[in-house]
Amino acid sequence: MAADHQADHQADHQGDQTGGGADGRLRSRLSGIADDLGALLAGYEPERVTGPDAAALLQLFVRIERMGAAGKALSAHRAAAADLHRAGGHRSTAHWLAEQTGDSVGDAIETERLGQALTSQPGLDGAVRQGRLSRRKAAALTAAVTADPAAEDELLRRAESQTLREVRDACARVRARARSAEDEARRHERLRRDRSCRTWTDVDTGAFHLAATLAPDDGARLLAALDAATDTAVRADRTGDGTATFDNLRADALVALATGGADTDGRRRSASVHVRVDLDALRQGFAGPGQCCEIPGVGPVPVQVAREVMGDALTSIVITDGTDVTTVCRLTRHIPAAVASALLERDPVCVVPGCDRADHLEVDHWQVDFAKGGPTAWWNLAHLCPHHHRLKSSGRFALTGGPGRWRFEATGPRSGAPPGPAAQPQLALSG
Repeated sequence: MAADHQADHQADHQGDQTGGGADGRLRSRLSGIADDLGALLAGYEPERVTGPDAAALLQLFVRIERMGAAGKALSAHRAAAADLHRAGGHRSTAHWLAEQTGDSVGDAIETERLGQALTSQPGLDGAVRQGRLSRRKAAALTAAVTADPAAEDELLRRAESQTLREVRDACARVRARARSAEDEARRHERLRRDRSCRTWTDVDTGAFHLAATLAPDDGARLLAALDAATDTAVRADRTGDGTATFDNLRADALVALATGGADTDGRRRSASVHVRVDLDALRQGFAGPGQCCEIPGVGPVPVQVAREVMGDALTSIVITDGTDVTTVCRLTRHIPAAVASALLERDPVCVVPGCDRADHLEVDHWQVDFAKGGPTAWWNLAHLCPHHHRLKSSGRFALTGGPGRWRFEATGPRSGAPPGPAAQPQLALSG
């Protein structure tokens, strides 16, 4: 302790000598910390530590990185306010910051905005300074809290344990609820007006590139069609040598979709769009407080969009009032439409904690295997990505806990009888 006090006193003295006062002391201490960290890393030999120790060190480095990002954002905002970019002839603060950090201009803009937002969001400011949130999670939260300050505590409470995709989805819902029906309609119309599709060829590699910007409902229709075409490509590839990656097959599917390619049996596959909307919101024409109207995997859309697509036979709309799906049960693998829609609404991504894959989900009889007589019932079904479904089916991992408290744990070889049905929350849907 005495040595630490002496070092602090020396750093303070050095800072005062620079004429910077408290600011000089802070710079001096941070410089010392950076030097110490550099020395530690210079002697760090990862191959000499155990796996668990490496994991523990990883968490410490993550915390340090996040704290560094917090200081970076706060300092970037102050530097922006001082107009330092003008002295160097930079086009904007973001361009100056990008040069200082080596980041892209887009990343620099996000960093500066985060620092500015933290000045008026004390709860989020504290969490970021303590290294509890990644920069990208913090950036998503600041926009949502700006739209609805009352949502700050709830968003923060859940953000640390959620994936980045889950945080962004939750923030998108908050921002959508904060907008009035008129604002939401204008935003949607602006997105449709600004739609674009650009193509170019990379001069170095010769690769063809395509980038599109679409309104959410148009994007959802395209995504549904692409998913259906990808399923076709995956099925067809099973007869090949198996060297194609999923991204390879998705690219093949896009070409087939755009050029009018047919399925392997000569038929076109139908694609469906899934929309979730609260019944009261559907009736009144806009999503009020605590209500939602969204396309899972895409984001919030105006209720009018849901109304427009209701007449489309290829659209599945989940309405939180109607058929009691907990009473629907089949002894075959076929999943009733109401249950399938409810399952997609409850499990929009793989239920394994930390996995947020939302495409090509597989339905698993998670409590009682179908092969052992497990029924195709609401309480016995869960969405898993192909990877986690394979692990569970191998018997080396078990899915337990249930909705809201899922656990995926290594178990070794299967043993004993499967557990019986657990109590599941009620969900009523319109058939």
